Amino acid sequence: MDNYKTLFKKLILTIIIFILINPSIIASQEKFLLKEEDLPGYELIEQSKNHWLDSQGKIYWAISQRWRPMGSSDIEDIYIEYCEFESETEAITVTSYHSGSFAGRYVWGAFSGVIVGDRCWIGGESAMIFVRGNVGIHLFKPILPTAEDRYTLTTIAHKILDKIETNLSPEILALEEAAKQQQIPLEDYNQMTTAVVSSALMSDFSALMSWDSKWLSDTTTLVIGRRTEWKTDSGVVVGIDISQLATAEQAKQAVNIQSQQTYSPIFNMDSLTSLQQIIADWQAKQKFGMEENLFSVVSYKGNLAVHVYQFDPTKINTDFTYAIIEQLVAQIINF
Repeated sequence: MDNYKTLFKKLILTIIIFILINPSIIASQEKFLLKEEDLPGYELIEQSKNHWLDSQGKIYWAISQRWRPMGSSDIEDIYIEYCEFESETEAITVTSYHSGSFAGRYVWGAFSGVIVGDRCWIGGESAMIFVRGNVGIHLFKPILPTAEDRYTLTTIAHKILDKIETNLSPEILALEEAAKQQQIPLEDYNQMTTAVVSSALMSDFSALMSWDSKWLSDTTTLVIGRRTEWKTDSGVVVGIDISQLATAEQAKQAVNIQSQQTYSPIFNMDSLTSLQQIIADWQAKQKFGMEENLFSVVSYKGNLAVHVYQFDPTKINTDFTYAIIEQLVAQIINF
């Protein structure tokens, strides 16, 4: 009987905490939440508290919204979860873990191939997770997804991204600015990538966007790199992300973390047979119809950490993939 009383008391305490914390959680994240004026043609059906977990089971409180197109039934509902963290490193770590906590497989990438925010993963036909600054976001449409739904989710993701960008705290922005002081110089990044993107292999590509990429050299240290994406008229996207670490050991650690968090295999720049094996393993997965539109690998050389990824709306051309990475590796080794 005493055990039941103890369990009952714990349950009551949990409920009380839930009730007390819920308004403050919503209030603290209000600045990031979409409102009905942000999504014309949709109505907000429900807004409630939710939670995410890290690898140790720690709870992070989040806000969940359910949106419905005007005049539609619940099979068209879109769900959005917002989770604000104390720091960018915590946001990256927990959101990355969140992306791997589902039965359905999430992979590095985006529906259009263009990464949203600092990190981005997609799952199945209509689910996306991304992180920007100290905020993690999860969007999904669980019922009867279509290509149009994927476009809609991408549009909504960019609306949220704009809100986050506008409302990042001065503390977060100051930490980013401090980390940028160690960022790889633009001239060095260009020297390593220009020969690749100006080659005949990428003659159909045009520069699309550049972004300050985010890497972790350990669980608490943020390192900022440079990421550029190039795109063809047919929608093929190539992204090259390079970060400069203080030491070769830190670069190795950063690549190990990046590999785990983006589900990207590590290849050895000194032996491209390792890349050939990764490509062969990727091709084998295609027999089961797995992510034929996405390819992502990471590597390091000296104190440089590198992430190369590709999207093709039809299917990844692995001969092209190998050729551009081979060229990039030659530039990095000779840098």
